[in-house]
Amino acid sequence: MSTHAWWLTPLAVLLVLFLFRFVGCDRFFGLERSSVPDDPVNAYAIVVQKSMPVGYWRLHETMSNTAVPGGTAIDEVGNNHGTYDMVQAGFPADPPHLSPGANPIILALGVTPAVQKYDPTATAIRVQGGFVQIPFASELNPSTFSVIALVQAEWALNQPGVYYCVMESSDQPPNQSGARKTRGFAIYAGPDDPAQPGTPFRWQLWVGDGTQFNRVSQVDPTDAATITSGEPTFLAVVFDGSEYEFWVVTENTDMDHMNHALVPQTYVPNNSGDLHIGITQVRSPLVPPFPGSARRLYPFSGKIEEVAIFNFALDHASIASQIVAAFNSP
Repeated sequence: MSTHAWWLTPLAVLLVLFLFRFVGCDRFFGLERSSVPDDPVNAYAIVVQKSMPVGYWRLHETMSNTAVPGGTAIDEVGNNHGTYDMVQAGFPADPPHLSPGANPIILALGVTPAVQKYDPTATAIRVQGGFVQIPFASELNPSTFSVIALVQAEWALNQPGVYYCVMESSDQPPNQSGARKTRGFAIYAGPDDPAQPGTPFRWQLWVGDGTQFNRVSQVDPTDAATITSGEPTFLAVVFDGSEYEFWVVTENTDMDHMNHALVPQTYVPNNSGDLHIGITQVRSPLVPPFPGSARRLYPFSGKIEEVAIFNFALDHASIASQIVAAFNSP
């Protein structure tokens, strides 16, 4: 297995990034705000659905119309509906696996303000031990894919290094010594160097190659996706079959566009495990010992909304439209 440590960023992209930091979303990637519907209500959903996702969970349910736990997280484009659930009270940390605890347990629906800012009617979920579980479906695990989400971290960033799961679609390892997940993808927030827990938190992409499940390393480690607590953030992963892109864009137009070389080279889709938003499935640690206990790990702490999966690599213009729809003011 070889590691490619190169990436050529087109000049046009560099110019766009330069402009973006000064003029904001209105002219992001050459797009005027007219690329987003004039009516801000549901504007983000309209833009996302133009790209034809195979699964789309807005997570806009409210406490008044959805049971917690046990209520339905609606798939807006298909029948892959999820279920809102939560861990049991007294959910402890798991120090060997670098997993935080969850105290108090939070699963709040219809939270305002939402992560997105353009649609005044939007809401989000707030979780800390709460999560969404979507049953396995092959159409949600294509060999080339894109995934997007709007998130807002709400934990103390000065604590020792632990991992927080935004979402994960991976296989479930068997309950035997040394077994680990080896397929699928996941988006985490975690320490830049798990061997040094005091290192900064970064947004991270993890993938399985059929043998291991590892973080996709950055070509330029100095251009890291630093996390700011309380900062509305657009996350996108794009995989075209040979190269990864990992987008991290904050509301305040502080943009990191990270293009990841393939490490590992081969991506093997999840073929059995459920999709989880806000936590992992059982026996699915990122770090040894493997396989871990029969409990969930890495509960996210913060807001999540607008999760979508596509069965192809989104182009830059589509992603730009989504960013504009999320963070531009009406």
